[in-house]
Amino acid sequence: MKLLLCLFVLIFPITLLMPCEPFQTKSILPKDESTKDPSFITFKTQLQKAVKAKDDAFLLKTIDPQVHFSFGDDPGIKNFKKYFSLEQKPKDSNIWKILEDTMKLGFFLNSEGQFVSPYLFENFPQDLDPTTYSIVSGTNVNVREAPSTNAKVLENLSHSIVGMEYGEEIPKSGECQWQKVCLANGTTGYICDKYLRSPLDYRIFFEKKKQKWMITTFLVGD
Repeated sequence: MKLLLCLFVLIFPITLLMPCEPFQTKSILPKDESTKDPSFITFKTQLQKAVKAKDDAFLLKTIDPQVHFSFGDDPGIKNFKKYFSLEQKPKDSNIWKILEDTMKLGFFLNSEGQFVSPYLFENFPQDLDPTTYSIVSGTNVNVREAPSTNAKVLENLSHSIVGMEYGEEIPKSGECQWQKVCLANGTTGYICDKYLRSPLDYRIFFEKKKQKWMITTFLVGD
């Protein structure tokens, strides 16, 4: 019996018996390096107030004339306004939520002197595929056994990287669109999507031009 068990383990590695493939535990702790430049702190504060008030006039003054916002459309502020529906009903545009959700995840100062939000974009591990891994963008986030707030909590994660298990259709429950994830130890669970952030989600690049901070890149995807 022991011989058969040993042969089974040799033929079928233990990783194949797990719900998902385990990987090295990794986390990306929040960063906000905006304090490195007092002028950027002032700009950031003004922009956050404008986002809260949905002040499109202020926002458009911060958009670079050649802003890069899409992998398909031509760059430029005219197409930017059209893309985000800022021409007719700017207060109904989804850009306000995108800006709020992105900037609350911090800012990273890159080697080119640009501030990039969120912090995780330029700090995501290069050995992980950004299309199949995401980060838990919160502290003590519940990983549940099933896609329900009533389900057993398997683990609490803080700013940890998880694998994305696509393919299972899960109906929305309340404010959550549950997502099945793979944990580093090879087990699976479910996390409310509002606590997950893909490194390929929206990222914003801020660059100082003629002593004025401008949004030069506003992209999602790869």
